Amino acid sequence: MLERTPASTGDGTPMRSLMLPLALALVCLLALAGTAQAAKVAVVASGEGLSLPAGVAVTPNGDVWVTDGERGVCRVDPGGTPKLVESPYCLPHVEGGPEPLGPTGSLQMAFDPVSSNFFVAEGTSKGAGVWRMHYDSVMNTIDSHVRVVNTGENRLAGLALSPEGHVDFTGGNDHAVRRLANAGTAAPGTPTPVVGTTAGTSAAQLANLGGALYIAEPGGVTRIATPGVGDTNAVPVPGFPGGTATTLAADPANNVVYAGTANASAIDQVDVLKPGDVVQTYETGFAFTTAMGVAPDGTLYVADDPLTGGGAA
Repeated sequence: MLERTPASTGDGTPMRSLMLPLALALVCLLALAGTAQAAKVAVVASGEGLSLPAGVAVTPNGDVWVTDGERGVCRVDPGGTPKLVESPYCLPHVEGGPEPLGPTGSLQMAFDPVSSNFFVAEGTSKGAGVWRMHYDSVMNTIDSHVRVVNTGENRLAGLALSPEGHVDFTGGNDHAVRRLANAGTAAPGTPTPVVGTTAGTSAAQLANLGGALYIAEPGGVTRIATPGVGDTNAVPVPGFPGGTATTLAADPANNVVYAGTANASAIDQVDVLKPGDVVQTYETGFAFTTAMGVAPDGTLYVADDPLTGGGAA
C-alpha cells in the first residue's frame, strides 16, 4: 500500500509512511524552514520496474531520473499514479544494439544544468568508469551517451559534481578520489588526477557543497575541504550522521548536506548537516536508503529498499 504522509501534528513526532519494496519517495524536510519537525513524505514511484536504485537526479523542468542496478538509467513516468519507471526511457534498453548501450550496474548520478548532462558512475565486471549522458530538455530524453572515463577493474563507488563543473569520483579498489575537470566538454581518455584520499577502507557515495567534498563511509561522513589543494586527506564530520551512511546529497540553495542511513534492524533516518556542523536527525520510516537527490527547488528525493532492510519500514 502506498500513502502520502502528512507533516507532524506539531509536537515533533515523526510520521511514518508505508512503501512498497524498492520505492522512490519524495521528501520535503521542514528543516529547510529552520524547524525540527518531522518530514513530509509522498511516494512518487513504486517498486515496479526497479531492482536496486542507486542514484537520483532531478532536471530543472522537474523530470526525475533514477539509476538502477539492472535497468541502467531510467526516467520516472511523470503522469502515472503511482509514477512508475518508464521502460522506453531506460538505457541500456536495446538488446543487440550498437555498443555501448549505456552504463551497466549504474550507481550514483548527478545532473549539470549548464551542459545539460547527466554523469553516471559505473562499477561492474562488465565495465567501470564515468558516463556522460546528454539530456534533451525538449523531448525529455537522453539523446547521446559516452563513457568519458574508463577505470578498468577499479569499480566506482561514488560521484559528485562541483560548482565549477568538475566531476569527482571514488574507486572501490584504491579508495582515491579523482577528478574529471570540465566534465561537460572533456574528451574520453582525459587524465583524472587524484585530488584526495578517503579516511576509511571503503567509500560509498559523494556530495559536493560549495567545492567541499563529503564522503559516505562505514564509520560516518568525512569531508575534504579543498580537493586537490595541499593536504586533502578526509576529516571526519563529528556526529554526522547518526548511523551508517549509505547515501549523500547536497542542497546548495539551502547550504545543507543530507545523509541517509541503512540500519538493518531499525527505522532509518535522514540527517541534515547545517552550517557550523549542526546536525538534525529525522526518523523518516524509510528502510535501507540507497539513493538521494535534490531538485532545484530544494525538494529531497529518497530511494529505499525495505526488503534489504529487513522490513524495518
